[in-house]
Amino acid sequence: MKVPPLLAGMTIAAIAATAAAHHGVAGLGAAELDGLVELNYLHLGRDKEDGVAESGTGGHILYVMPGVRAYWENVSFALGVKLPAWTDLNEEDEQQGAEGKENYRVIFSMSALF
Repeated sequence: MKVPPLLAGMTIAAIAATAAAHHGVAGLGAAELDGLVELNYLHLGRDKEDGVAESGTGGHILYVMPGVRAYWENVSFALGVKLPAWTDLNEEDEQQGAEGKENYRVIFSMSALF
């Protein structure tokens, strides 16, 4: 699979679907809870040593990440499970890293507006 030069070496995240529901959280006032699904594409270039490409490195991975995001006043928290949906790793049986070979990753984030 050939990747356009603009995309090489980049991770692209796109929110594929968002479903929102408003909930009151006891003692905290109104909060908003959103369900989300993200698609993340990752292109990994080959490692090089002395200008020579190494085998067992690089490839392409597409992740799907279902999760939830909670908003309260100026803060948001997100929790999701990142799953490799499709992988095309170079010499996959020789790959030594975990990227693309894991079963899942749990992702947590917090954001605040000032």
